[in-house]
Amino acid sequence: MQLMPSLWPERPQGRRWGGAAATLLLAVLLVWLAMRFGDLRWHDVDGLVREHGLILGAIAIVSIGGQSVVGAVKWRLLQRHFVQVDRREPSLAMLTFYSALTALAAQVIPTFLASGAVRGAVTRLHLEGSFLQGAGVTIYDQLFDVAILALCSVAALSLFLVGVDPPAIIAIVALALALLLLGATPLFRSVPPLSAALRFLPARVPGVGRIRQALEFAREKGLDTPDTTVRLLSLSILRYLFVALRSVAAVLLVATGLTWASASFGFAVVQGSALAALTPGNLGITEWGWAAIAELLHLPGGSVIVAILVLRIVNIPATLAVMLLSAMGLSGRRAAADLP
Repeated sequence: MQLMPSLWPERPQGRRWGGAAATLLLAVLLVWLAMRFGDLRWHDVDGLVREHGLILGAIAIVSIGGQSVVGAVKWRLLQRHFVQVDRREPSLAMLTFYSALTALAAQVIPTFLASGAVRGAVTRLHLEGSFLQGAGVTIYDQLFDVAILALCSVAALSLFLVGVDPPAIIAIVALALALLLLGATPLFRSVPPLSAALRFLPARVPGVGRIRQALEFAREKGLDTPDTTVRLLSLSILRYLFVALRSVAAVLLVATGLTWASASFGFAVVQGSALAALTPGNLGITEWGWAAIAELLHLPGGSVIVAILVLRIVNIPATLAVMLLSAMGLSGRRAAADLP
């Protein structure tokens, strides 16, 4: 069996988790500063959770559930390429449960660590593969998510800076994504994305060697084929829309003065900050990003900051609800399999 190349730098486990603790402290500091900036108190957040919690919770369950199902479909697709599974393919309910668990863990540790740890453990315990193989799938799963985040964020901000209004920005970005999907198959057939990336990545730059090794491994496993690439790209766009659903809903329900177009524009720009991965769940970074969007739109920053804090609180029980529903689906599947 060919092993997945190591994607993490070789460093002591203590230093890795020490870094995670430092990012969590940074996140807490940034949230505290954002609340001071918006002149907010915790009782303000609590009151809005009580007022909007039920409807926002229902939206969050749909959003997180859809995001987790999409993540499970992508995960199973990648498992077929990277991990040799000799027994029956894992159920979608099981992978959805663990995808939701990853989202929950990412609230307190960086997303990349959470995803790698959960997928590595699941691969080792349930899929007869190694921890490293399962964890390595993370980089390929996030490859197209990153591409969509970067495209939407850069396009939305660039158009705004040249004077385009938010409704037109959303229309242009949506059209660009639609055209990308329509032209993806011939485009990727003539220019395979991983092969193109390998041409431009310098071989002798420190730290790039591991990335090149991972991309070469992915190409050997068939990730570079047009059909696989288009499927992953389509799923990443769908995942992006599910994430947008709860963020835009929270801002529209809680904040004042924003239209659906300005809220969608704000999401597209702020979501790009997740690429930096400085804090778990982008905690603190997202709040300041929305405050900056409010300033650009000449709106009070405190209202959007509190909207995101309300959403963060609601996300926790919503994620637990998705995990419970997935576990119930998995239990029902096993019970049906046990019937004579």
